[in-house]
Amino acid sequence: MRTPRVLTGRYEELETMERKIDWFRGLSVEERLATLDDYLEFVRQVRPELLRCDRAPDPSRSVRVVSLPQR
Repeated sequence: MRTPRVLTGRYEELETMERKIDWFRGLSVEERLATLDDYLEFVRQVRPELLRCDRAPDPSRSVRVVSLPQR
């Protein structure tokens, strides 16, 4: 994963959303996926309870199958 480039040695440069967007857009697709994977792994380690779906809705109530009329 590529680290953000700091121009003056101060991290305040990276605190604007525009700088973060520019940094992320500069990554390749593989680097973006690796960044997402690293972030999700971090979240999983810090808050493992987020992965449990005890309150997940029943799919049979929330998914509707629609059929197109045949010609």
